[in-house]
Amino acid sequence: MITELEVKPAPVRRRSPQKSPRPSTETPRNAGQTAPSSKRRKSSASTTPAAADNTNHELVARARRIAETEIAFIDNPCFAEPGAARKILTEEPGPTAALPAVPAGLPPYFAALYATPLLDAETEVVLFRRLNYLKYVALSKRVRLSVEQPTRRQIEDIEAVLARIHEVRNKLVQSNLRLVVSIARRLVSDVYPFDDIVGDGNLLLLRAIEKFDFSRGFKFNTYATHVIRRELNRKARVRRQQAKRVTAELNDRLHNTPDRRSAHDQTGMIWERWPRLLSLMKQILDDREQTILAMRLGLDLDQGPQNRKSIGERLGISTERVRQLELRAIARLKTAAGE
Repeated sequence: MITELEVKPAPVRRRSPQKSPRPSTETPRNAGQTAPSSKRRKSSASTTPAAADNTNHELVARARRIAETEIAFIDNPCFAEPGAARKILTEEPGPTAALPAVPAGLPPYFAALYATPLLDAETEVVLFRRLNYLKYVALSKRVRLSVEQPTRRQIEDIEAVLARIHEVRNKLVQSNLRLVVSIARRLVSDVYPFDDIVGDGNLLLLRAIEKFDFSRGFKFNTYATHVIRRELNRKARVRRQQAKRVTAELNDRLHNTPDRRSAHDQTGMIWERWPRLLSLMKQILDDREQTILAMRLGLDLDQGPQNRKSIGERLGISTERVRQLELRAIARLKTAAGE
């Protein structure tokens, strides 16, 4: 019930004046208490110590999970006002915005995101106020929770509030996922594929929801776009820098043929220094280009680096063709790195 989420104690109820008792033939309420009392003793006796111990362990485990749950919220003076629970938890969101057209070329999963309407400014405020108030309530209740001696009522009460937090947060996420897709479509490159950008963007969206202050008068869409785009641009920049270092290392190794032993050792050093090499090759190169570079670099440590002639014989192509494919692969890696 809504009133259960009130943090302040409820006002004391005044009893109405007692009326004179009317004559009645009914059995007094306090009569016959011996039998129910014996039944209660019998019922409590049926609960074995082992069952009670298991129940206690279960409650303690749930209490510890609650204690370990991170709950951070943006405070607001309205949370401490009388009747805050009824006002904040029952106010109705405004009308939803019209659905936009789905951009062409989106996979079905991402296209389905456009079936969820965007939130208008009024609805955003309602939901963000509710989200942070519920966190405020959850923290207030958790302070009074004894982890070692919790009551079932306390546990269920807090878990119910946490479930409502998840529900409101999920609605905010679902309504803004298309924002991440829109930003991701502008940042796609060979070194930063669409799926990777969307995955990173969704995590940034969650972080933005947790840190947004609804009372400052900004639209969440504006705030989230700035935060997500700035961080994704930074990640894309880091990936391009890593790709440049990888291609420089590849060039150096392909133009300087070391002896078999040093090549074997240096290959291991490459993998330690540039762990994104294999991922980069798989993202950008086709299977034959990957094979040729792997054989030239000696990425198969059992064989070490191989010359173009032996690679050509193994693949059934000429030495010149191996050289052409090798150069093409390096050029594609450089292009992806922005060189």
